Order: sequence, then structure tokens, then C-alpha cells
Amino acid sequence: MTTPKKSVEKKTQVREYTYSDLSKLTVGSEPVNVYGVVLDATFPHKSFKSDKYICSYKIASSTSPVDK
Repeated sequence: MTTPKKSVEKKTQVREYTYSDLSKLTVGSEPVNVYGVVLDATFPHKSFKSDKYICSYKIASSTSPVDK
């Protein structure tokens, strides 16, 4: 005799993202989602103030101001 297999339903969560213009963001604001191009990045290094590692990125998007 074989036992019938139980059907397994995989539940997936649907995440909704709201993207913000870089020109409308301020330093220290809450985490946001953005599209942009990475212009420069630093190599990860240990923070002087804690045991965490830091990596900085300089990004730009189509909403970034352009110097003429």
C-alpha cells in the first residue's frame, strides 16, 4: 500500500517597494529604496567607534542635480 502524498503549497510574500528620488532625500532619514548608478565606493573598513564594518557609496540618478 502507498500513502497519498500531501500537496505542499508554498506561500510567497509579495513585497511592495516605493522608490524615492535622490534629490528629495535628506541625510539621516529612514531607510529608502532608490535606483542609481554607483560612482564611487570605499573598501569596507572597521569603524573607529565600534566593531562594525563600514562601506561608503557615492550614487547618482536622473534626479541628481548636475553642475554646469
